[in-house]
Amino acid sequence: MATFYQTGQAEDFSRDQYEEVTHSAAVKFFVQIKEIYTSSFFFHLGFVAMLCLQLMSLCVLIGVLPRSGWIALNIATFFVTFFSYLILFYYLQSKKPEQFRAIGQSYFQMCQKELSTELSMTDYYLALAKGTFQLSSYLHQKQTLLFPNSPIPVIRHLILKFAYLFHTFDLVQMQEILMQNAIRQHVTLIKEDPSNLAAHSSLANTHIALSKLYEMPGDLKFMHRSFTTKRFYKLETMRRRFEFATKEAIEELTILDNLAPNDPWVHAKLASCYNLLSMKDKELLEYETLRTLRPEDKDILFRLGSLYFEMGQKAKGLQVYDVLKQVDALSSKELIDKYDIYSHLS
Repeated sequence: MATFYQTGQAEDFSRDQYEEVTHSAAVKFFVQIKEIYTSSFFFHLGFVAMLCLQLMSLCVLIGVLPRSGWIALNIATFFVTFFSYLILFYYLQSKKPEQFRAIGQSYFQMCQKELSTELSMTDYYLALAKGTFQLSSYLHQKQTLLFPNSPIPVIRHLILKFAYLFHTFDLVQMQEILMQNAIRQHVTLIKEDPSNLAAHSSLANTHIALSKLYEMPGDLKFMHRSFTTKRFYKLETMRRRFEFATKEAIEELTILDNLAPNDPWVHAKLASCYNLLSMKDKELLEYETLRTLRPEDKDILFRLGSLYFEMGQKAKGLQVYDVLKQVDALSSKELIDKYDIYSHLS
């Protein structure tokens, strides 16, 4: 098979070919990951079913044969099953990180084989990073397909609830391993070329994606409200990782701003990062900068005016409102609704 930039075709065609190959590989490795989740799912389901049956039989025995020796045997069997489940559960959990790393490493080696060593250093490492990140993105998009399906909506909903109960952390861990691998490729490139704009830009995007991974587990709305999800994402460890990844993104974007000043994309990303960290004062500064770069952008004006009102700077907020009214009357009406001195107390 011809490798990236070895076909003798145009560069864009070669890039497309590489993306097709890595996408096909992502599908293949997705199947391997699915096999791990499916076996784990039925492991949990099997033990839960056995424990439920033992509890039901215990209730029947107590009602029918209250003084039978079978009751003691049933209780003993229940505890043996329960502790066997716990021991096997922790054993399988301890194996998963190594399984995930092995899959990630195999996929990474496949990406390397598809690349020509004659590539420029920038193209080589960015292609490796993009290829690695592609599997993480595919896993995120198809995460609901990792688990057994059912044509009955209620059963399908219960399966997903049950699966996420045990696998929320696993999903994050697999994507985290892949994203960290992509970050390592960016860092290797930056060590060789510290002023490489493409490397810093791509690395900033990867850090932002990683921070969002720590912030929210997936796209299922019911998971956003579930006890397991809230409990997991309120853990201090995950909060620290989220803040660290977001601050790393801010550092990369600050470097980009130093290397290429007055780029609206950089300031928009910085504002987004500050918003994630609830740092409204710094977010406001970025939107003020964006306004000078794009004075008639209605989205920038709307967000800037909203921040002024939220922070109690109503005079400046009304000035932005007057400008926005000339640009987009509908958005200005929505903005003036935010003029409420007591809104932050409700």
